[in-house]
Amino acid sequence: MARELFEALESAVQESIQATESVREAVTKLKSAWSIAEPRCTDGVGMSFETWALKNTDVGTWSKAMSILYDTEKRIKDRAAIMMMAKSLQILPCKLYATIEVQVLSSDRGINGLKKLIELFDGKLEPMVLYLQEARGKRLGGETNRKPKDVHFTISDVNDAKAAKQAAAAKAAKQAAAVAAREQAAEQAATVAAREQAATVAAREQAAEQAAAVAAREQAATVAAREQAAEQAAAVAAREQARKQAAAVAAQEAAAAAKARAEKDTTQYELEGGMLEKPQSPLNTLEMAKRKLIERKTGNNARYKRLKPHPRASSVPPMSTSPYTEERATGTAQPTQSEAKPSSVLCPAQIQQDALFNDERRHTLFDAYRRINAESPNTHLARVGQLAIHIFEFGRPARVWTAGGKGSERVGFSTNTISIHGGCDCDYDSADILLLTEAQHAIWATNNNNPKLIVIRDHEFIKRRPAQTTQDWLKEMEIDAELSPRTIKIDVQLLGKDANNISVENMEMQNALTLWKNADTSLDICVKFPPVNFLNISNPGFTCWPKGITKHYGLLRKAVGYCESVKYSQNGTTEINIGKPTSLPFSHVDIQKCLEFSIAAQRGAVSGWHMDQNGVTTFLILERNKSNGKLGDEVKYWPFIPMDQYGVEEQDTIRGEFKKYGEQWRPKLGGGIPVIALLRGDTLIQPPGTIHAPITLTNCKLTGGMAWREQDLKRSLKEWLFLADNEGCTNEPLPKQTQEIINYLQPWQFQEEFMGNWPTSGREETWVDTTEVVSPEQQEGRWEFQEEFMGNWPTSGQHESWAELVRLQA
Repeated sequence: MARELFEALESAVQESIQATESVREAVTKLKSAWSIAEPRCTDGVGMSFETWALKNTDVGTWSKAMSILYDTEKRIKDRAAIMMMAKSLQILPCKLYATIEVQVLSSDRGINGLKKLIELFDGKLEPMVLYLQEARGKRLGGETNRKPKDVHFTISDVNDAKAAKQAAAAKAAKQAAAVAAREQAAEQAATVAAREQAATVAAREQAAEQAAAVAAREQAATVAAREQAAEQAAAVAAREQARKQAAAVAAQEAAAAAKARAEKDTTQYELEGGMLEKPQSPLNTLEMAKRKLIERKTGNNARYKRLKPHPRASSVPPMSTSPYTEERATGTAQPTQSEAKPSSVLCPAQIQQDALFNDERRHTLFDAYRRINAESPNTHLARVGQLAIHIFEFGRPARVWTAGGKGSERVGFSTNTISIHGGCDCDYDSADILLLTEAQHAIWATNNNNPKLIVIRDHEFIKRRPAQTTQDWLKEMEIDAELSPRTIKIDVQLLGKDANNISVENMEMQNALTLWKNADTSLDICVKFPPVNFLNISNPGFTCWPKGITKHYGLLRKAVGYCESVKYSQNGTTEINIGKPTSLPFSHVDIQKCLEFSIAAQRGAVSGWHMDQNGVTTFLILERNKSNGKLGDEVKYWPFIPMDQYGVEEQDTIRGEFKKYGEQWRPKLGGGIPVIALLRGDTLIQPPGTIHAPITLTNCKLTGGMAWREQDLKRSLKEWLFLADNEGCTNEPLPKQTQEIINYLQPWQFQEEFMGNWPTSGREETWVDTTEVVSPEQQEGRWEFQEEFMGNWPTSGQHESWAELVRLQA
């Protein structure tokens, strides 16, 4: 019967276009016959309709029939889209029509879904048809459904095939990812195994080298012992030979002496008349006199020789004629002027600075910097290492001045002052640092001297001051991190990071302590375990500072106390309360928290050139690392730029270069870069605006604080404004508490005892009532009429600096 249907199809095709209906009817009947001949055709197992048809008719007849049906199909609207899809599948549109059929091609949704399906199958028709057949089989219920099979594809079949393809693609991607992960894990395991094997080989080689070195040392020790034993045996033999020779000589001398005695006894016998008996005691004075006369004549009597006492070595040294012999001083002797002593006796502090500048540990550290720069030049550690090398290449030991040196009378000391630190070989103005005791610094500060770098070194102050070693502090931080219910974080400078990234990172304390331990156990500094720098550590403990600091550097604490008395409410109103505050809502405390702080750095850590924020005087005490350590175990280098030793034009040039290059500045000063070597217990007092770049030679923990001195307030405000305009010259952001501090420093606070020699004429008109609180919006206009009050700044035009600082904050 199928043969008759195919013949009917061929006859219909051979007729004109008017036979379209007969072609369609013939194709429909053929599909019914196909579904009977191929019962599993709907689920993709049986032969497809086109394949089944081409087995029974020629290709030309079949293509002609499909073209007639496609061209005359009125339900198809978007033939251009069908043309593009057929082109992407590299088939004719009529073949796409014969495969997909009109139910899908006549719908926009069907065409759009079919486009996406073609994209999923990369323009391959056969796998796409298989997915469509599978979707159709699932829709019809598979083999268990006994209803008549629908041989047409629908839009739902397209969507299901698309979803199945996507799911298969996702599954394949997941499997590929799993395979890739397994391969990566295998590669990592192989890498780890290779590293372990290399480490094992290296350990064996190292052990072999150590064993060889031990064997060489033992062999050398054995050879040395044999040589020493031979030398000792030779020495014993030489001593024995010398003893024998001395004994022979002594025997010869004894024989000669015996012979001489025998001869003398014979002479004595002849003189005494041949009496050999023992002499009798004289009976009278005449006989005694005669006996003594004979003994005096001979002087050689045997009995006299035996009884003659042996001469003993005198305990009193003989009078020497050496030029080094001192004569006994008499009461009338006049003191003579001694010769000048060498500088090593007069200036021990300067000699110590020179020795620490050339410390062997510093040369070892710089060798490590050069190695790191060759291996990892783009890291922060390589950059700061090269900076440290430059500083010491163009640097020098700091010049030390002690009380009693030249210029003492100008700063409050007597010329007869004798410092416990010894003398000095420089005058006050040319000195880089003043080395003082606690009491001497208090005298210096009382005399309102211009700011200068000071190091307080006082053993009595160190004994009085409560302190904590670095080792104990690390243990305490570790315990706090473990027991704290909340995460403790800390700012850490990670020098091993790429130089293009920020080196400071806020991380959890436990992770920071792990980095510290890793670097501490490393034999040498390296990029893998770089030195870390703990920054901005709060100091909640009670700290004892030198009395000169607590008495004369209290202005910033007063300002912070004022800030604590101002409570801000949500509606913007303010009130001042001098009582103990219970809360500070909406109030910043970043300056307040810097009044006291700590910094911990490991060997090799370096900070670039910078100034401290807010124009403050910074004071720092170098703590012990261990309770049983010795002097010299903690050394901190403190390079700085001594601006007070240069003229105005040179200072402007130095500041210009510093602003241009920032922390990576490479200065080449005419007088060299002074480098201070701080030891444990030293208290460094650094004036406002000091450009410095600390270098850590050993692990160091510094306890410090920030302050303002009334005498230096004009300089502090000038440096504060400089940093507000040049943020790259400091490693700290402009504090958020700045506005509150400015509110405190209103014109009515600038009194003579507070600011020194400021003008008095017309000052009354410029004061502000103490009961008035000025808002930030009012401050800019407030300073427009106060030029007369601000006119006594050191340089021309500087009277605008305070107003500019206010405007920057407003």
